[in-house]
Amino acid sequence: MHMSRAFGTEGTLVGGGAYIGPQGSAVVWNVTTGSWSSLTPAGFESAGILAMFGGRQGGGASTSLTSHAALWSGTVESFVDLHPASNPYISEVQGMSDSEQAGYFRPLLTDPAHRAALWRGTA
Repeated sequence: MHMSRAFGTEGTLVGGGAYIGPQGSAVVWNVTTGSWSSLTPAGFESAGILAMFGGRQGGGASTSLTSHAALWSGTVESFVDLHPASNPYISEVQGMSDSEQAGYFRPLLTDPAHRAALWRGTA
């Protein structure tokens, strides 16, 4: 890792992102053991964690064309794509509670306005 950022904490875990090779990856660090795990799902080029709550992590996962709001439960296999079915340009989780994820979506590349979004664990 040659660059890393932390955005959320919960107990002994820290969530954020790190460059592992040329790509950014969603990462959870365990401050007790010193270990870390990448949560970037297959099919995405980069990802990042921006919020943590109740054993889950929220943020986004990106390709070269779009960014999808994302939810994890500590493993890459637990990835849930929250991107709206209307398929906007980008979406991202920025805060969470036990049952809800808050963030935004941007409907079109040509529309710079962001819209507030609220998810409950599914798209």
